[in-house]
Amino acid sequence: DVPEAEDELRSLALTINGMLERIEKAFEAQGRFVSDASHELRTPLAILQGNANLLDRWGREDKKVLSDSIDSIARQTSYMNKLVENLLFLARSDGKRQELKKATFFVKKLFEELLEEQVLLDEAHVYKAECDDALSLCADRSMVKQLLHAAIDNSVKYTPEGGSISLAAFEDEHSIVLSVMDTGIGMDAEHLAHIFERFYRVDKARSRQAGGSGLGLSIVHDLVSRNFGAIDVKTVIGQGTCFTVTFP
Repeated sequence: DVPEAEDELRSLALTINGMLERIEKAFEAQGRFVSDASHELRTPLAILQGNANLLDRWGREDKKVLSDSIDSIARQTSYMNKLVENLLFLARSDGKRQELKKATFFVKKLFEELLEEQVLLDEAHVYKAECDDALSLCADRSMVKQLLHAAIDNSVKYTPEGGSISLAAFEDEHSIVLSVMDTGIGMDAEHLAHIFERFYRVDKARSRQAGGSGLGLSIVHDLVSRNFGAIDVKTVIGQGTCFTVTFP
């Protein structure tokens, strides 16, 4: 039947076109990722080279130049280490090489660990946590801890000193809900559609000054997806932002 054969060929052509479009988009995304990663590495490398030149010219005799250059080199190497770690994480994630190790754990204990570690790293903000002692979650604990760390780190960057960052968890019907809420500067609605994109920054100057690479929230999104969860963000300019993660 000629009409039937034509329909099948047309359907096959549409399927092939769809596959080619998806492949093309994947290549474009990969190209942007490589380009963005190269750009992110270029800046700290240029700063390191500048400090090396400075030390070569005056650092042996000028103690202030020596001290300033050492501080700058330490900041840039720390930034590059974190950037490379994040890039490796995303590469493993894209390659589906991260095994999900699900287990049941108490959320309050995880919150306590996070706050203990965070208070040592950051004395400029007030940290709070609210969670029932018996609340438990079945997920990959290390991944949940990592995504909460990344969300907290984002709040730190955009919350003025003295502001608060709060963790909360509760059970909602058949779900466990975790949240990270801050009293920071908030963001415009136009940014919400892009904040989980790799290398996207709401405030590039503030984020770079704070050592941000623009990868933290994309990692949060990936970790939530891997644990079959969902993430929602609410924000108000001048009042703060709340990240809410829901796990089945």
